[in-house]
Amino acid sequence: MIARDAYGTAILAPLFIIMSLLYGTVIYFLLLKVINYFQDTLMTDEVKDNLRKITIFFLFANLYFLALYHITNLYISKHYDYEVFILTAGGIYTIIFWIGQVLIGLLLPLYLLLNKNSNNESNFMISSLLVVFGSFAAIYVIIISGQAFPLNIFNDYIIVESSFYDNVIHDYTPSLYEIGLGIGGVALSLIIILIAIRNLDFLPSVIQIRKPLVDEKSD
Repeated sequence: MIARDAYGTAILAPLFIIMSLLYGTVIYFLLLKVINYFQDTLMTDEVKDNLRKITIFFLFANLYFLALYHITNLYISKHYDYEVFILTAGGIYTIIFWIGQVLIGLLLPLYLLLNKNSNNESNFMISSLLVVFGSFAAIYVIIISGQAFPLNIFNDYIIVESSFYDNVIHDYTPSLYEIGLGIGGVALSLIIILIAIRNLDFLPSVIQIRKPLVDEKSD
């Protein structure tokens, strides 16, 4: 993998860490909402507010490291062609990057979470779903487009013709087996969570709602 132009940089390490923290936070929030619905429990405003602030921080961090990754790649001469490919001339890969990963997965969630004129909880729900959608786009761009771009085998040489499909941008369509494998992995994770909720008593069954104290005036 390190031979690919898309992966030959150290910036990918902190970028992957920030992406994992961001996606884990929003999925954690969505799972809590589903669990609260079926278990008749409530999430406190303090927990929701803290998760929202953490998500905003991770979104900004993701944008920063994503921009840093592409800017530094533009300064590396052997990665320049890949950056031109993914940012401007990659066809479907460029569309998925700008619309799926950047716009839907990062900018729209940030706008909703920072918008104080609407319901914070609803915005957080929508933003979390957008981030999850953007996560699939980001993984597709990193893994698929990075390998679809031609591998530079001979430095300082141009491959004019090859019977091994060298120097060709490849298309990729997932098979039914790969789609089933992805769905199966998500389903297995959900089954493990449901089994844990069913057998381990770690969710509150009674929620005490604090009500403001009202002074009663006696006649």
